[in-house]
Order: sequence, then structure tokens, then C-alpha cells
Amino acid sequence: MLKTVMAASFFWMKGGWRALASQAMTVATPGSELEGRLDAVLAEYAADRRFFGAALIAIDGTPVLRKGYGFANPMQKIANTPETGYQIASITKTFTASLIMQLRDEGKLSIDDPASMYLSGYPNLERDGVAVTIKHLLSHTSGVVDFLSLYDLQNPGGFPADLPALIDKIKRQPLAFTPGNDYLYSNSGYLFLGRIIEQITGSSWETELKQRLLEPLEMTRTWLTPPADPGPRAIGFLSVRGLLLPISTFGRTDLAEAAGGITSTVDDLLIWDQALWSGKVVPPATLAEMETPVLDDYGLGLARTTFDGAPAIGHFGHTIGFRTDYEHIPELDATIIILSNREDIELGQISDALASELKQ
Repeated sequence: MLKTVMAASFFWMKGGWRALASQAMTVATPGSELEGRLDAVLAEYAADRRFFGAALIAIDGTPVLRKGYGFANPMQKIANTPETGYQIASITKTFTASLIMQLRDEGKLSIDDPASMYLSGYPNLERDGVAVTIKHLLSHTSGVVDFLSLYDLQNPGGFPADLPALIDKIKRQPLAFTPGNDYLYSNSGYLFLGRIIEQITGSSWETELKQRLLEPLEMTRTWLTPPADPGPRAIGFLSVRGLLLPISTFGRTDLAEAAGGITSTVDDLLIWDQALWSGKVVPPATLAEMETPVLDDYGLGLARTTFDGAPAIGHFGHTIGFRTDYEHIPELDATIIILSNREDIELGQISDALASELKQ
């Protein structure tokens, strides 16, 4: 059965926003009845511009839907495809946590070590006699303030211009609470983890990411620093008073680095998913530690949630112009990967609707 919907997209021209010609989008059942139902969910959101991006839904590692929706670049009429690269934002934290756990399993650190063992010149890694540990940083229970809270909208030029300057600013902030006593999502804590990885290995976080994870897994479309030929990439957008405003040029993946700097594709993230849950990244016992919540359903680089009642393990991502979701749903043997270049989409609602279709 075929269903045709009309979708219009908008782009900026001198003098104001203009609409592209409406597109006819066909929702069909090309491969399977399930694929058609999943496609219908995403196409409905894409039809009125509530979703731009790419999605990959797999069962037992086999994609049942792999498709792009809307535009990677509306101004040039470049469509989103499964091959398009997106900033994955905080899904990056799962990679950083995996590097830390690999080093732990190699006997090069303990996650109960005080962070100060590896971070010299950081004056605020203790409060009320309790030291910030590596585990605190992994689980967002350290009290280290999120660097996003330090951004002054009235003085954007005053924000640190590079990563060393940002780290220097963060490390001088007092802890928000006694380590281990509360939960505060902290991108800063994961930048600190990047510095710990560098201190232990003698290499940059990016080098360790490549050598330990990306290259062995052949994740060729995943990176922090763009390669000579990065392939197609999406521009990030935000809807402002009904108009799509390209804003990803304001983002700084170099500053987000170990907390949220990776760019990837849905295909590469499926490789990551399969490697992670098959024991190729860390042993099953280590992965079990990572997925076990410490506080607020967050473990060590992985978070637990539910979609239409089905428990899921994964990570959301949100940065300027992009919103992303990677979820592994064990009881359904399913994986949901959504990478969107619309910052303001209802991503949780979309993932919930997809999980509902998978359960039928």
C-alpha cells in the first residue's frame, strides 16, 4: 500500500526565507511490512519538517530500515541519506567511557582512583574530604560543573577560544556538591576523562580513539578532526518562529571533544553497536558494569531508559543544530539509531513510536 504526503522545506535567500518546491514523499512497504510501518512513523514527522536526518533500525544486527529524511542542506537541496555524517554529540561519551574501561581492564588504572592522581594542577577535585574519582566522572556524580553553564549569552566572545583554555576555566570552578552525593550531567567531567586517558597513554584522546576503536572496527566515517575527504555532512538547524535557521556553524566539536565531539553515520554506529554488545570493545562483565546505573539511571557512559515499556540501554546526544539517539533494546534484539540535523525535534517521542512498532 502506498501513501503520498507533501513536504515543503525552507532556505535562506537575501531578503528572507523562501520555500523550496513541495516534495512528494512516498511511504511504502518496499522490503517488509515492518519496514513500511517504521518508515511511516518517520515520514509523518518529516512531512511537516519535525524531523530532518537519517535513521537505522536493526533487529539482531540486520537493518530493517535504513533511510534519510529531509535535507542535509536545504539551501543547496542536498537530501539526507544514510551516508550523511552528523555530529553525534553526547553519544561520544560511550566511546570515551569504553576507552577508560579498556585501560582499567589492562591494569593501568582503577575507576576508584582519585582523579587527582592523573590531573595535576586541578585545584577543585575534592569537597568535604571526599575526592572526585574516575567513577564519579564517568557517572556524572562528581559535582564538576558542566562547561555549558559557564557560557554567557551576553558575552559570547568571552568563552574560551580553545580546549586548553576551556579546561583551565573548568578546573577552577568549585564542585557543586560532595562527590557521590548527587547527579549532575557534566560534559566537563568527560573532558577531564579525556585528559586522564592522555596522561596514562601519552597519546591524545583522538589518537587513542582511532587506534583502539575506530580503526580496528573499520569505522571509516567516524572522526573528531575531519579527514581530507569527509564525505557528505549535514548542516545543523533550529526552528525559529517556524523558520529553519542554519546554526551548526556556531558549534565547536573541538571544544566538545571527549564529551561530544565525534561526527559519524548511522552505518558506523551500527558497527559500534554490534561490536559493543558482542564483546569486541570490552568484555561482557565490563559492559555489565557500564550499563548498571549509579544514579538517575546513568551508569558509566551508558544510560537506561524505556521506550513504549521496553527497557533500553544507550545514549542521547544534543548539541548546536543536532539531536541524536542510540538505543539498544535487548528484549527485542533491536537497535534504534537516529541522527538528526534538527536540534528541536521530539526525539524521545520518535524513538518511543518506533519501539512501539517493533513490539507489534
